[in-house]
Amino acid sequence: MGEDKPSKLLLIFVLIADLVAFGLAVAAELNKSRARLVPDDYDEYVYCVYDTDIATIYGVGAFLLIGISHGLLMVDTKFLWGGISYKNPGTSHAWTILLFIVSWLTFGISEICLIWGSVKNTDHTNHRGIYNVTNLTCEEVPKGLFAAGAGFTLLTLVLSKLYYIAFVRGKENESSMFLVSLVPSDGDHVVGIDNSQKI
Repeated sequence: MGEDKPSKLLLIFVLIADLVAFGLAVAAELNKSRARLVPDDYDEYVYCVYDTDIATIYGVGAFLLIGISHGLLMVDTKFLWGGISYKNPGTSHAWTILLFIVSWLTFGISEICLIWGSVKNTDHTNHRGIYNVTNLTCEEVPKGLFAAGAGFTLLTLVLSKLYYIAFVRGKENESSMFLVSLVPSDGDHVVGIDNSQKI
């Protein structure tokens, strides 16, 4: 993070990666594996037959993209703790800490939803039952699981970018205060200035 300014390249990458992750999560919700009951050759039993596993690929892709983008932001800000001084705490520091915590919370929820949905999508339970049983059901990915991952992905995008901007502004304020503290002073007069001309 050169000269305490936000990296536009990093912010653009994070924006694109998280939006693609959001799109993949939505695609996973729309294409999750669905099961149907199919009778055997002798019409004695029924089995669960599942269709495509493409939602698993979408879910894992979204999981990896949001993980990479969030990780890059955290590394660039040194995971907050190593990159900001608390000698002069203020409102900006409080917002930075709050956004750091909340962005990690939404990030964690999105990752759990995406990986859990991906695992459940590959879990093809081959239930077998007598053909005339009417209450036999096949396990599928819970409805809205990938959608929840998509929603929290968007929240993570917004909160992590706000955290990054707040962090950078906090660092800029610290730099300004540091420069002011370097100016030597003697009472009300700055050392090195001819005070004879003071009115």
